[in-house]
Amino acid sequence: MKKSFLLYIFIALLLVGCTTAQENDSKEVQGNTGQAEVEHTNDTKTTASNGASELSTLTLFKTDADYQYVEPYQLEYDGNEDELVRFIYEEVKTFEVELIDFTFENNEKSLVLNLGDGIYNVQGSAGGFLFAGTLVESYFANYPNLQQVTFIHHGSYEAILDHLMVGEPYTRTDAAFTNE
Repeated sequence: MKKSFLLYIFIALLLVGCTTAQENDSKEVQGNTGQAEVEHTNDTKTTASNGASELSTLTLFKTDADYQYVEPYQLEYDGNEDELVRFIYEEVKTFEVELIDFTFENNEKSLVLNLGDGIYNVQGSAGGFLFAGTLVESYFANYPNLQQVTFIHHGSYEAILDHLMVGEPYTRTDAAFTNE
């Protein structure tokens, strides 16, 4: 009799636990920007911030499984426009290369990324192709007026690598990093 009584208590507790979990169908998650968001089961998000940011879907690029091309993927972004360049850079870079700073030039048609010494970690033509490809395609996908992206090293446009264009722009018309 004791065993059946314990079994009934166990089942009752299990049912109460399931009911509580169903009633509480939202959870708090931590985004990449450090802001707390509430994620509901119906795939909507409410940003818990001061209202300065707006949730948007970015198209970013990563290397394919064979490391031959870059391919798109979607990612939610809830930061502001001022943080977008750094967010994209940190999200898609394939080597540990510091982004010192960046500037937009020519009425925001040109983006110049000033990189640190980690640029020497980008090895070989495949490494240069993938490093540049993930970044350039990601910026072109999210900045429709952008026409070129240029990598520089500590403020210098001097060509320092033979497998990665430093000081020369990657243009939207020349970019062929995807398998399309």
